[in-house]
Amino acid sequence: MRRGGGEIWDIEMSRALNKMGHNITLYTGKPLSGDISKPSDLPTIKVTSPFLYDLGYAAPIGVGGLITDIDRQLFITQLRRHLADNYDIVQINGCPETLRIRNSVECPMTIKLNGPPHSLFYDYIHPTKSSYSWLNQADGIVTNQITAKKIRAETDINPTVLPPGVDTNRFTPKENSTERPNPSILWVGRYVPVKNLSELLDGFNNLRERGINAELVLVGEGPLQSKIKKRAKSYDLKDSIRFEGYIPNNKLPTYYSEADIFALSSHHESFGMVLLEAMACGTPVVAPRIDYIPEIVTDGQAGLLYEPGSPGDLSDKLRQLLEDPKRRNEMSQYARKTVTSQFKWEQQAKKLLDYYERIIQ
Repeated sequence: MRRGGGEIWDIEMSRALNKMGHNITLYTGKPLSGDISKPSDLPTIKVTSPFLYDLGYAAPIGVGGLITDIDRQLFITQLRRHLADNYDIVQINGCPETLRIRNSVECPMTIKLNGPPHSLFYDYIHPTKSSYSWLNQADGIVTNQITAKKIRAETDINPTVLPPGVDTNRFTPKENSTERPNPSILWVGRYVPVKNLSELLDGFNNLRERGINAELVLVGEGPLQSKIKKRAKSYDLKDSIRFEGYIPNNKLPTYYSEADIFALSSHHESFGMVLLEAMACGTPVVAPRIDYIPEIVTDGQAGLLYEPGSPGDLSDKLRQLLEDPKRRNEMSQYARKTVTSQFKWEQQAKKLLDYYERIIQ
């Protein structure tokens, strides 16, 4: 299954609930050709469908909307055939249109949203419906604070707010045995428009032009990867940037621990999973002042927040931390303490279970 922040939320929350004695089954899409990875410790049923998500977002909006809607309809048709009827509750993860199966499910059905409902079909093409219109089909909604606020503004629905967690045993500071000539800035994510990686490149280029030597490490993959590489080449940054590609989640703690700073430049972040992972490893953060981020990263204590849309401010915040190892060390300790006290998966799973029990009753 795709391993972005939303999918990590699904898997880790399922593991935490499983440890508490509850039986969890995951359903995930599978492309017609090839295969996808799945967690070895959780029952996972693969539902074969065209799996055209990336193609839909790469195409012009009108065409992309049709592609994604057809893709999801085919997935939903197959899901109906696979879905068992012995569950106490079914939770849809993202894609409100999947609530089309509501009339096929006898138990309560909830939805977890990583961000505000969005559909290339219903929000751009369909004459009457929007992605918000599907939410009334759900018996409950779990999301983050920012998305909950937007849903309340658009509907009469009151979602339940539940922050993500992090595995603080896996994501923990590791001894850094790698000697580097220059400090390291790390980014982890997918090469998609919402991650706004070009802003990070602009800020990093600004940093280099000011005579500050540093290395930028980019971990991830996605449809915009070649475009980002071209931008880096145009800035003559290819010798200062490492494109690491996809790295399995269990190997990320080493990358976080080796970095002097973790940087993010997204237009929007739903849960900020990578921020929590970095902080759990004791890595100070530089991130935009958007969405849920200020509730995770205490500005000036766990990291520094910059004004979104300002590569200059991003560059300045990076410079401040690169030039102050003592401050980075203080932030490292604060970041780790914040995560271990507030964001363990076990803590969040107990809250989710309480929510499920209220829905079922």
